[in-house]
Amino acid sequence: MRRMHGEPKGRNISRGTRWKRRAANRRKAISQTHERREGAIDAVMDQRYGKPFQWLTAEEAAQYLKVKVRTLLHWARQGKVKGYPLSGTKRRVWRFLYADLDAMLVGPAVLSGKERTQ
Repeated sequence: MRRMHGEPKGRNISRGTRWKRRAANRRKAISQTHERREGAIDAVMDQRYGKPFQWLTAEEAAQYLKVKVRTLLHWARQGKVKGYPLSGTKRRVWRFLYADLDAMLVGPAVLSGKERTQ
């Protein structure tokens, strides 16, 4: 059997172990590629929004808004808060952005009918 790069000479390794190492190396390379892409996307979003672009979990976003997680997820389903559901999981997992949460806190710019007449 051929030895892999980095293995010392004269060392016998089974095919199963070699396959596991190659698979681990592939996973490592893929994760590094994803990290580089995410870094580039984050840099673009930082320039666009002017403040750090950061994803928040439902728990972190609820803590930021000072509401319960259940309430935040209910608002996200109703469309009161802009949330981003992640696909590929059995249960729906939500992520939120600081900018979207801040926009929700500011509220509408138009006054209601009662406030205009006073």
